[in-house]
Formats: sequence, C-alpha cells, structure tokens
Amino acid sequence: MKRALTITLCLGLGAVLTGCGTGSSRSDGPKEPVADATIAYAIGSDPGNLDPQLTSVDLNRDLGRLAYDSLVYRDENGDPVSGLASSWKVGARTSTFQITPGVTCSDGSKFTADVAAQNLKFIIDPKNGSPYASSFPSGSTVSASGSTVTLTTPSVPAFLLVNLADIPMVCEKGLKKRKGLASATAGTGPYVLTDAKTGSSLTYQRRDGYTWGPGGATTAEKGQPKTLELRIVADKTTAANLLVAGEVNITIASGPDGGRLLKMPNLFHAKQQVLQGLIAYNEASGRPTRDQRVREALTRSLDLGAALKITTGGHGEVPTSLLAVEPKVCPGNTVAGNLPTQDVAAAKSLLDQAGWVPGSDGVRTRNGRPLTLDILTPNFASSGYTDGAAFLASQWRELGIKVTVSAVTAAQLNDRMFRTADFDVSLVGTGERTPNQNSQYFSGEAPPKGTNFASFRNPAYDKAVNSEPLADPEADCARWNAGEVALLKEFSLIPYANLNVPVMGNGVEFKIVGNYIVPTSLRAVS
Repeated sequence: MKRALTITLCLGLGAVLTGCGTGSSRSDGPKEPVADATIAYAIGSDPGNLDPQLTSVDLNRDLGRLAYDSLVYRDENGDPVSGLASSWKVGARTSTFQITPGVTCSDGSKFTADVAAQNLKFIIDPKNGSPYASSFPSGSTVSASGSTVTLTTPSVPAFLLVNLADIPMVCEKGLKKRKGLASATAGTGPYVLTDAKTGSSLTYQRRDGYTWGPGGATTAEKGQPKTLELRIVADKTTAANLLVAGEVNITIASGPDGGRLLKMPNLFHAKQQVLQGLIAYNEASGRPTRDQRVREALTRSLDLGAALKITTGGHGEVPTSLLAVEPKVCPGNTVAGNLPTQDVAAAKSLLDQAGWVPGSDGVRTRNGRPLTLDILTPNFASSGYTDGAAFLASQWRELGIKVTVSAVTAAQLNDRMFRTADFDVSLVGTGERTPNQNSQYFSGEAPPKGTNFASFRNPAYDKAVNSEPLADPEADCARWNAGEVALLKEFSLIPYANLNVPVMGNGVEFKIVGNYIVPTSLRAVS
C-alpha cells in the first residue's frame, strides 16, 4: 500500500519549524503503521543551494536533517543523546567525542573521526562563512585520533552540546567536492537525495540499515516512509483543504486555517515555538534606518499589540527574549520594559529631528529625497509574515513614508539577507537555540563577508559576544541577556510576537524536537 503525504514547511530566519514536544493525537482510536509509504512534502519555495553547512534558512536546514546527521542530538527534554558520537566528555578547554562504530555514508564509505574533524575545521574557519562558526570560541582547534575527535577551545565552549545538535556532518565525498552539495547530498542520514528538479520537486529514498539516529533510532520501524517527495506548493489554504480531504497528510496550520484544523478531532498535531514577530532595521551606511532616531520613530509609531494579533492570527504572546525554543538555555526576560508604547506624535517629532519632514503631499523628504522603506519577508512561510508586514507598512505610511513589501522565496531571502543585504526592514524571525548562535546575525562582519545581515554595530552587545564565556551558566546567561537588552534599547531589533504553530497530520504521526520534525519519527498510519 502506498500513501501520499504532504508536508508544508514554513520558516523564518531561523525558524518556523521550531519547537519541542512529541505532539498529540486527537484521533478516536489507535493507528496501524503503513509499510513503505511514499510521503510527499509540500514546501513553500525552492530551497536553492542545499549545502547544509552554508545556510541560515530553516527550510534548507529542515531538508538537511533528512540526509545528514549531527554528532549529538537533543531529546524532548533538551537532554543530549547519541548521534554520530556514541559518547562524549565536555571540559572547560578540551572536549572529546567517540564516533559511533559502523556509521556509513550514502555512497557506502565509512564516517570516521577524521571526517568529523574535517567538518568541524571547515565550520570553525571564518574564511568559509559557515553560520555555525559562532557555535565555537574563536581560535578553537580540532584533531582526530582513532575513533576520537578532540575539540580544544581557548575558553569555555558555551552551550556546546546544544550547538552541536544543530550542526550537520558531511561525508568525505562532499568535503572534497563542495560545489556538488548545492544539488546533491553526501551524508550519513536516514535518507538520500535521488532526484532534484529545479523549481518543481526533490525526491529522497530511505536508507535501510540505518541505526545511528537520535538515541540509536533506526529506519527499520514499520511505518517509516520509503520515499519522500518534496513538492513546491505555495498556497497554504489549498494545503489545509487538501489535508481535510485526506489528499494531504501534514501541513503547517497558520492563521484562520490553524484554528479551523485544530477543531477537527480526527487530526494529529504537534506544536512549534516560533519567534514570528521580529523586526530588524538595516543599519548599513546609506540606509535611513542607520539613524537611531528613525528606528525609534518607526518603533514608536507601531501598535505592537495589534501587530502581535495580526502576525499570529490572534494566537500569539509577547516574547521574553530572542530565544523562542523550549527548553531555553537562558531563562530571564530581556523584553519586558525595553519596548516603547505607541506614541505617534513622538514618532513624527523624531523624524522631523532626523531631517525627514513632510512636504505638501504629505510625503517625508530630506534634501529632496523621499523617505522610502522596503520590508523584506518570506512569501513561503506562515501567512502571518506577509500579513504582519502589510500592517507595519500601513502604520508607517501614515507617517508620510513610502513603503513597499518584498515577499520573497527561500533562495531570494537567503540572497537578500546574507549576500546583498538589500532591504531596509526585515520581518523574518529567528529560531536559534542559543545566544551564541544568534550572535552570528547581530555582530561581526556584514554581508557578503559575514552574516551580520543588518550591519548591527552595538558596543554593549559586541562586548557580550567577545567576552570570555563564564563557567557558571547563570552568570554567563546574564552576560548574554545584557547584550540582548542593549540591542533592544537602541531599537535595532523589536521582538513582539511568539507563536505556538500547530503542525497538523492526517494519517501520519511524527515528533518535533528542538527545531525540526525528526525524520526517523515519521510514521505513515491508517
């Protein structure tokens, strides 16, 4: 028996398949697994370059989970479990990892400690531009001997195991022929890419004999899909309707569709925590938002409560930090008291002070140049992003600003954020799990040399990033939290909406852990 299942994946900068927990079934009775099913994933956009170590877009990271493994994983409680490493010891300066015996790559070659070390060296080297480089202290080194990988760090490796759980390992073939990873896979994961049609679909086949998944998970369980067909399906309401009809089996449920589907008792669902409402102002030279007065004016003009409702479909809540995924490695509230209340008069005054004054037509200009803003947001993710961007645009137009909304594909988003930095304001979100993962986006080199996508220059935040990590986790988190507050106080980032996004299933079950649907947890059922 074959069954076609469709998964619609939405994402932000870092997140839209974010969250934790195993989900819950609301069906009336037990389900029987279906052997060797064909599952069709409907993704909202062509992912473009598939290199798993050079992307900051969660759609591509989600796909990478199918074909690649990490040294360690996290379970539903946030505790580390085995992956490509069977055991590990984390120290203040030296950490070791024992590679799981018998791991093979999709081409049949062995995955060894030396290959693992080559991966980490590539990621750590800043010349390679991997977004995972911020997971390690600058100056870290890696070596391999026998089945042991040794990571030596000049300071305490903060949140090391959490970070490693997100980092995909590439096999030797891919390391030697890097360009091939753009359109093919070379990993140890439970699936291998067998066909790719640009703008249309990608097909993955199950790897039988796979036994080194999270905590020793395998692909031998009955109900583990044999074939995964990823199809580009942009319309979210269509996906929801297909789910109800039984022609589609998994979809992200956003906006009104989410409320409708959650009321259906026969559907399975899991939830993901997403920082869906995150405004970032581009502070690059020549951008109007480089001026803090402009950033403050734009923020003060907003009804953030209304923006929260629109961006989340009325189901969101105010964030407590720039980390949304539970369990949080750093507790505490960096948002409360650090975002302004709406004051349109003050916003207009700030723009006047910055030299942007309204003309006879109401449009603000400075030196004959109109004040224009372009809001960048994904067109393939939750409709909350485009709805939220439209609301921001409407509020800013009332100030006399010319505003456009650029809703773009995954490949375009990656290009415009991390290559050209071609935007004034972004509404994308972040789903990173640790503060030092976030630091790659908010500090350091701007594109194309780095991933500081909005050219943030905040001395207090940079101090937090560059300070030596503290052995006491509570004190170390206080350092990072102070850096977050500094970004908010200078109106660089405005986090205004968290959302628990329901992922609905009809005839299929799965687990969501950390930021991903776990591939080995997919079960076709009837």
